[in-house]
Amino acid sequence: ELNNALRDANEAVRLNPESAAWKNNRGECFIKRKEYDKAIEEFDALLKETPTYYFALFNRSEAYIRTKKFDLALKDIEAVLK
Repeated sequence: ELNNALRDANEAVRLNPESAAWKNNRGECFIKRKEYDKAIEEFDALLKETPTYYFALFNRSEAYIRTKKFDLALKDIEAVLK
């Protein structure tokens, strides 16, 4: 099921490369697959394009927590709360 979700997210990004929502969904797929470093890379790239996309900040904080990078997670959470 997660493989299908990731495949679908990849296809959606291919068809609509400007969509922050689909890139965020792809990052969430990586989190669910426990591919936290890939998730962080996905959210980093998305946030370079759309720095105020709060869903990406929140989701990246989850990936940081899973990789025990608590200081970075806190920064993202604080940015969401501003």
